[in-house]
Amino acid sequence: MTQESRLDAFVAVRGRYQKSVHLERDAGTDSALAGYVVTPLVRSVLARFATGLDPAARQRAWSVTGPYGTGKSSMAVLWAGLVGDPADPRTEHARSLLEQADHSLATRIDELLPQQGGFITVLATGERSGLDVVLLGALARTVEKFWSGRGAKPSLVGRIGAALQRAEKSHHVSVREVVELFEEAARKIAESSVPGEGLVVILDEAGKCLEYAAHEPSRGDVQLLQELAEAANRSGPHPILFVTILHQAVERYAHRLGATQRNEWAKVQGRFEDVAFQEDSDQLLRLVGAALEHPKAAPPAVSKDYAKLVTQVAALAANGDARREARLRDDLQRVFPLHPVAALVLGPLFRTRLAQNERSLFSFLCSGEPLGFRAHLRQVLDPRAPRQALYALDQLYDYVVAALGPQLFGIEGRRWAEVDTALRRIPREAGQFDARVLKAIGLLSIVGELVGMRPSPKVLEAALSDGTAEGEKRVQQSLEGLARGSAIVYRKYRDSFQIWEGSDLNLDDLVRAAGDQTDTRADLARRLTALVPPRPVVARRHLFQTGTLRYFEVRYVEGENIQSAMKVHPDAAADGALLIALPRSGSDSGHLREQAAQKMLWFTAMSDRMKPVVIGVPRNASHLADLAAEMAALEWVQSNTPDLARDPVARRELSARLEQAERLVREEVARLMDGGSSGACDWYYLGERLPVKAAADLSRCISDVCDHVYNKAPVVQNELINRRSLSSAAAAARRGLMDAMLTHADKPRLGFEGFPPEVSMYRSVLEPHGLHRKVKGEWAIMAPSGDGAMRAVWAAILDFLSGTEERRRTIAELHAELAAPPFGIKDGLAPVFVWAALIHLEAEVALYEQGSFVPGLSAPVMERMLRMPEKFEVQRFKIAGVRAQVFQRFGRALLATEETDHPTLLAVVKSLVKFVADLPDFARVTKRVSPVAQNVRNTLVRAKEPAPLLFRDLPIACDGQPFEAKAKAQADEVERFFATLRRSLGELQNAYPTLLEDIGEAVRAAFELGEGGIQPQLVTRAARLLPLAGEPELKAFLMRAGDASLPAEEWLVSMATYLATKPPARWNDTDVDAMQGKLARLVPKFRAVESLAIQLAQTGSEGHALVRLSITQPNQPELEKVIAIPQESAPLVTKLEEAILLLLQRTPGGASLGLAAVMRAAQTLMEAPRLTEPSTTQTRRYDA
Repeated sequence: MTQESRLDAFVAVRGRYQKSVHLERDAGTDSALAGYVVTPLVRSVLARFATGLDPAARQRAWSVTGPYGTGKSSMAVLWAGLVGDPADPRTEHARSLLEQADHSLATRIDELLPQQGGFITVLATGERSGLDVVLLGALARTVEKFWSGRGAKPSLVGRIGAALQRAEKSHHVSVREVVELFEEAARKIAESSVPGEGLVVILDEAGKCLEYAAHEPSRGDVQLLQELAEAANRSGPHPILFVTILHQAVERYAHRLGATQRNEWAKVQGRFEDVAFQEDSDQLLRLVGAALEHPKAAPPAVSKDYAKLVTQVAALAANGDARREARLRDDLQRVFPLHPVAALVLGPLFRTRLAQNERSLFSFLCSGEPLGFRAHLRQVLDPRAPRQALYALDQLYDYVVAALGPQLFGIEGRRWAEVDTALRRIPREAGQFDARVLKAIGLLSIVGELVGMRPSPKVLEAALSDGTAEGEKRVQQSLEGLARGSAIVYRKYRDSFQIWEGSDLNLDDLVRAAGDQTDTRADLARRLTALVPPRPVVARRHLFQTGTLRYFEVRYVEGENIQSAMKVHPDAAADGALLIALPRSGSDSGHLREQAAQKMLWFTAMSDRMKPVVIGVPRNASHLADLAAEMAALEWVQSNTPDLARDPVARRELSARLEQAERLVREEVARLMDGGSSGACDWYYLGERLPVKAAADLSRCISDVCDHVYNKAPVVQNELINRRSLSSAAAAARRGLMDAMLTHADKPRLGFEGFPPEVSMYRSVLEPHGLHRKVKGEWAIMAPSGDGAMRAVWAAILDFLSGTEERRRTIAELHAELAAPPFGIKDGLAPVFVWAALIHLEAEVALYEQGSFVPGLSAPVMERMLRMPEKFEVQRFKIAGVRAQVFQRFGRALLATEETDHPTLLAVVKSLVKFVADLPDFARVTKRVSPVAQNVRNTLVRAKEPAPLLFRDLPIACDGQPFEAKAKAQADEVERFFATLRRSLGELQNAYPTLLEDIGEAVRAAFELGEGGIQPQLVTRAARLLPLAGEPELKAFLMRAGDASLPAEEWLVSMATYLATKPPARWNDTDVDAMQGKLARLVPKFRAVESLAIQLAQTGSEGHALVRLSITQPNQPELEKVIAIPQESAPLVTKLEEAILLLLQRTPGGASLGLAAVMRAAQTLMEAPRLTEPSTTQTRRYDA
C-alpha cells in the first residue's frame, strides 16, 4: 500500500485548524489570522463591539458566550488586531480581512478609530487563580511594553507591579484599587505623546477564573468583573472596552453556591451586554469545507459519484427550498471525504453539550484519536468502491461513543442509551450492516432533525447505500428485518424510523382503530385554528407607499362553506381576509380551484363596500388532512386507552408522536403561507389567480389588492396617528391638534411653536392636503385643495352629511363609512378629518349629544366625541334659495355687525335661544300677549333642530308657510314673516315692562292717587300711617310702600312682590288676579288708619285716646266715627261701660242681642249731631 493510494494523499486539514487559538500567544504573531474566515456571526459580534468606539457610547462591556471550539478566541484575535495601530502589519491584515468580508462595517470601524495610534490591548487568559492576579498581570505586561524604551516610566507602572505582587502573595488588593489602576492606565495612555486611544481589555477563558472563584470565594472576587464593567461603561473620553469570553453564562458557574451568592453573580452578568456566539449548522458546514484542503484531485470516478451523492443529499436536506439546495450542493462538494449526511450533522452534533466536554468540531477533524477523521484518512481510496472511502454516520457514532464514553449518557442521555440498548438487542444472526443502520437511525434521531435529515427511508438509503441497486435493496431489507425484530419502528405520520423503546401496546394498531371509532377528518378548520392560530399577512409595500398599515386576517374554512365564508366580515381591525379553503380530499382541491376562479361566485358573494377577500386553495390538501387525521387519532387514543396509565414507554411514545404530529401540522400550515417553489397554495382574488411564486409575493399581492380596494385613501406618512389604536402620547397629541384647529385656525401652523408631536401630525395630515391654508390673507380650516384622494374623502363626508337632512346620523356611522372601502381610513385619523369638516361647515351642520342640541364646538365636546362617537349625531341643513335669503335676514336681525356678512347657523339659533332664555318667567308663560306671539314663544321653547326651527316652525307660528329648501324666494312673503316675527318678539320682550305698568296703574286707582309718579304720593301717605298701624298685614305693606330709598321700578317690584308673595318677573296670569285681590283687602285698612291720622292731625288731641268706630250694614251707607277720649273722662267711660255690661247681662238673648243693641245705640248717637261734642268727634258717611 503506497502513500499515494491513501486518502490523506488527496485530503488534509489546513494548519490553522490543527491547533486551538491561544489569545496572548497568537495575537502577537503575524500568521494568527492566516486563512481566517470572517463569518456572518463574527461580523455581527464585531458590529456590536464597534458601537463602543463611539465617544458617546455608554455600553463598553460585553460577555461573549458560546460552546467550546466555536472560534471565540479567533474572533478575539481579530478584534484585537482591528483596533490596533494602523501602522502595525497585524492591524493592516485584520482590517483587510474585514474589508473583504464586510466593506460597510470595515468603513464604519475605520471612521471611529484614530488615524494614528490605536487602542492598546490588554490580553488576559483565565486560569485557576484570582481575577485580580490574572487582570493585573495582563495590565502589568501591557504597560511595561507600552512605556519600554521611552525614557522614564510613569509611577503608574511601578504601582501596577506592586499591586500584582501583593495579589500573587495573596495579600489583599481591593477591587477599587484594581479598577482605579485600569482607569488611570487608560487616561495616561490617552494623554501620552505616544499614540494611544485607550484600552481594549479581553479576558479569554474567563470561566476558569469563575470556577476558581466558586471554589475559593474569598480569593476570587467576581465583584471585580462587575466594577471593571461599570468603569468601562462610564469611561467616556478615556475609553476602556472590556470583553470576557465564556463557555456558559456567569451564573452557571455558581451552581454550587448559596442563593444569595448566586444572586450576586447574576448581577455581575447584568453589567455586561451578553453576546451569544454560536454558528448555525450551515455555517459550520462551510467552515469544515474551509478547513479541508485537497492538494490532489480525487479520481474521476470518485469525484463523479461524490457529486451525485451530494446532489441527492442536498435535495433531501433542503426539502424543496431551491436556494438552500444550491448552497448545500456547493458547500458539501468541499467536504470530501466526509459523507454528505455525516457532514451535515457535524454542526448540530458539536453545537450541543459535546462542546462543553472540550470536544469541538475542529478537534474531531484534527485529533489523531482512534475512529476519528484523521485516522480515517489513512485508509486506501478504491475508485471501484468510492463510498467505502467516505466517513459515514456509523463511524461518527462510534467516534462519539469512544471519545466520551460514560460521559455521553449525561448529554441527551436517554436517547443515546436507547441506541446502545437497541444495539445490544440485535439478534446474533443479524449482520454488521444492521448495526450500521441502527447507529445511523440513532444519530439522525438525535441531531438530524436540526438540518432537515430525519431518518426517513430515502435519507437512510443515501447515508448507507453504496450507490448500487443492490446496496439500496440491502438497506431496505435491513430496515424491514430490524422492524420485524422490534429494534426499530416506522412512523408513517413523519415518514421516519426511530429506535423502539419497548412497549406492550401497539400504537399503530390503536391509531388505526381510532380511525374506525371517530371521523378524524371532521372539523379540520376548527382544529387547525386551535392548533395553529393563523397570523395576519401585512401589505408591506402598501405601507411604505401610503403610510397606512393594512393587514389581512387569515381564516381556515371548510371547502364546502367557501361561499358563505366570503360573506363573513373580517375582524374590525383587519383590512381584508385570506380564506384558506380546506378540501376534505385531494379530488376536492381541483373543484375548489375551479370555484375560486369563477367570477360569478365573487359577484354574488361580495359588494363594493365589503372588505376584500383572497382565497387560498392548498395544492396538497390530502397531506395536511392526513396529518390532522393522524393527530386526531392520536388524541383519541390518548383519551380512550386506559392501559396507557400502566405503560410508561407507550405514554412517552404517544406523547412524542403527538408532539411530532403537531409540529408537522404547524410546518405544513406554514408552507401554505409560503409562496416559494415549495409553496402549497394557489391564491385567487375576484376570480383571478394571483402571481405568487415566492414567499414575498403574497405580501406584494396583498399590497396590490389594497391599492385597488383602498384607492381613495389619502397618503399620510405618520405612524403616530395613522393607525387603528393610538398610544396615550399620540392620543394626547391628536387632542392638542384638534383643539388648535378650533381655537387657533387663524394662525400659521395653528399657532404651534417648536416641534411637538402635534406639528408632525399637522404637517402630515392637514398641511399637505390643504385642510389648513391661507385664503384671501386669512388662515382657516378649509375644504382640501387639489384633486388628490383627500378630495374624495371630503366628498364622502359631504355626501354623508347631505344624507342627514331628513334624519340625523351618528359620528360613529361616519367613521364607519370612512373606514370602509374605498377609503379604509384608520380610527386614529378619521376623527381629525371629521372635525375639520364640522369646523368648516359650522354654518350648515348641527351637532347633537345624546339627543340634545350642542350650541357650539368646544374642547370638552371634542374630547367626549373622541371617547364616544356613537353618542353624537349630526344633521346638515342646506341653506340655499329662499332659505339663504331668510338666513341672511336672520343674521342681520339677530347678530352683531361683524357677524352679519357670514352668519352661521349656530350663531343665529344661539341668538334666538338666548332671547328666550333671557325672558323673565312671566313673559315665557303669560297669555296677556297675542296668540301669534304665544305661538312664536312656544316654538322657540320647544325647538330641538336648528333648520326646522328657522325655516319651518317659526314661519308656521307666524301664520305663514314653511320656506322649503328648493323654493324660490318671494320677497313679500319674507317681509311679511319678519314683520310678524319682529312684532311677536317685541310683544314677548315688552310683556314684563307692561306688567309693571299695569301694577302701577292698579295701585294708583286703589289709593286714588293723582297724576304724576305714584311713589312720592304713596310714600308720603304711608309714612304718616306707619306709626298708627298695628295690624301686621297692613304694617308690612306700609313698610314697603313708605320706602323712599328705592328707585321707582324697584319700589314697585318690592310692593308687587309683597302683594303676590313672589317677584313679578316670576308671575303668571293668576298672580295678577291675586295681587288685585290683596290690594282690595288692604285699601279699607289703609283708609281706616288714615282716618285716625287725619282726626289726630285736625284736633291736635295730644293726651286723648283715639277710637275709630265703624258700622257697615247691607244696603246702608257705612258710618264711621272717630272719638277722642280725654284722660280726665276715662273714669266716667269706665263707669258707663260697667253699667252697660250689667244691663246687657240682665237682658235675656245672649251676647249677640246685646251687641245688636249696642250697635243700634251707637248708630243713633252717630246720626244725632246734637248729642256729639264737635271738638272731640268726627262722623263720616260712605255712600255705596
